[in-house]
Amino acid sequence: MPVGLTRQLVRFAAVGTASTLTYVALYALLCQGLGLGAQAANLAALGVTAVANTAANRRLTFGTAEGTGPAATSSAGCRCSCSPWP
Repeated sequence: MPVGLTRQLVRFAAVGTASTLTYVALYALLCQGLGLGAQAANLAALGVTAVANTAANRRLTFGTAEGTGPAATSSAGCRCSCSPWP
């Protein structure tokens, strides 16, 4: 295994776990605390945590905080995911 890959894997897993826990807490707050509907709470919580997850992984896992910001990276990823072309 290449040097540093284990460290990246551990950080990637930690960021993913933190993101999932944050999503659950935010969803519960929006749904139960603020009375938002389930779909709206899901959309909001998922949107916030997806951008935060991307930013955290760029900075903590891959060390690429310089250059394109997390919003632009998330936007590009969304365009690729939503594109009908492979």
